[in-house]
Amino acid sequence: MEHTTSQCVDSEPLTPGMITGLAVSSAASFASLVSIMYLGGRIVVKYRQNVRSPPDEPWRLLRTDIDAYMLGALCAEVVVSVGGLIDAQWAITGRTTCGPTCDAQGALAQVGITATSIFMIAIAVQTWLRAFMIRVKPYSRITWVSVSIATWGFVGLERFGFTLSYATLVLRDRVLDFGQISARAAVWSIPSHLDLWGREHTGRIKWAWVPQASEDEMVEEERSEAWKMLLFLVLGFSITRWMSFRNPSLSDLQQPELAGMAAASLIFRIIFRLSGVVTAGLVLLTRPNLLLHGVRGVLLPNDPRAVREYELRRLGQL
Repeated sequence: MEHTTSQCVDSEPLTPGMITGLAVSSAASFASLVSIMYLGGRIVVKYRQNVRSPPDEPWRLLRTDIDAYMLGALCAEVVVSVGGLIDAQWAITGRTTCGPTCDAQGALAQVGITATSIFMIAIAVQTWLRAFMIRVKPYSRITWVSVSIATWGFVGLERFGFTLSYATLVLRDRVLDFGQISARAAVWSIPSHLDLWGREHTGRIKWAWVPQASEDEMVEEERSEAWKMLLFLVLGFSITRWMSFRNPSLSDLQQPELAGMAAASLIFRIIFRLSGVVTAGLVLLTRPNLLLHGVRGVLLPNDPRAVREYELRRLGQL
C-alpha cells in the first residue's frame, strides 16, 4: 500500500508529551497481554488438574456457549495487546511513519477490536437468552462454532481486499474500518442489558458473589451473572471514545487550546489498552464458573452431555 503525506502523518517528530503517552500506552498493552497470558495459564493448569484428578460429575472445558465466546474474546484481546506494543517503537524513535509497521498495527487493531466486540455481543445475547428463556440450550456446538467461524471469517476479509487500508494514522480509515463495529458493539449491548436490569418477573437481578439459596438456584445464578455483564460495556465505550478522537496535525496539537483534548485522548487510549486487564479481572472476579473456574467445568444437570455420560456410567456398572 502506498502512502502520501496527504493520507497520514509521516515522519513528524513527536513532542515529549506524545512520547510519554505512547510509552504509557505500550506499558498498558503489555499489562493487558500479561493479564491474558496469566488467565490462559490458569486455564491450562486447571485443565491438567481436571484430567489428572477429574471431579465426580461430568465436566468439559467449554461448559456453555459463553465459555467458547469468552475464549474467543481472550484470543482477540491478545491480538489487540500485541498491536498496542508497537506504540513502544514510536516512542523510541520519536516519530510516526507510514509503512509496514503502521499497517501491521492497524491490522492487529482492526482484527482484534472487531473480534472482541462481536464476541462480547455474543456473550450479552447468550446471557440474556439464558436469563429469560430457560429452554435455550446452555451449550450448542453448532451455535458457538458457527459464531466463531463467522467472526474470524469476517475480520479476515482483508485477505480478499474487502476492507479499507489499515493505517491507524488515517482518521477516515480508523473510523470506517473498526469504528463502526466497535460502536455497534456498545450500542447493541445496551438494550439487552437494560432489559436484564428492568425485568422483575420470577426474581430480582442483583449482585451476588456467591449465588444464594433459592427455589431455583440455577435461574438465580444466571440472573446474577447477567447483571455482571453490564461491566463489559466498559470495553465498548472505551473503544468508541478512542475511535472518535480527532487527529489534527501534530503542530495543531501543540496549541494550548488543544491541551485538554490531548490529555483526555491519552487517558481514554490508556483505558482502551487496559481492556485485557479488565476482561481478565472480570473473568476471575465476577464470572467464577467460566473456563474451569469455580465449579471446575462441571456440566449442568440438564446438559445432554452430562445425561449421556451418566447413562454410559450406569451401563458400565451393569
